[in-house]
Amino acid sequence: MQRKALVKQNTKALKQLQKQQDLALREIDQQMAALSRSARSIGSISGGRDEPSTQKVMDYLSTVPEASSKELKAALEERAASVPHLAQTLAYLVRQGRVERVRRGIYRRTP
Repeated sequence: MQRKALVKQNTKALKQLQKQQDLALREIDQQMAALSRSARSIGSISGGRDEPSTQKVMDYLSTVPEASSKELKAALEERAASVPHLAQTLAYLVRQGRVERVRRGIYRRTP
């Protein structure tokens, strides 16, 4: 009889702990979802990972008449805007007609 009462008491305590754990996990999930949403919105505003490399290059080229690839890379690094494959990005923009190659290594935005 004591055993039965002890099992019943432990089962009740275990259920309460599981409810508390479920509530805590639900709160953590909600916080993670909110942080994820805010990180996406901050990233797209501040030039974070969500902003494409092409847009970063186009933004810089709109501020100068022309730039070499070295100048472009240095300027983007100063702005903490990482463009991992700058040469490929520039080649893509040239093919798209959005940037023109003035001479070797020198680029400008097309009008």
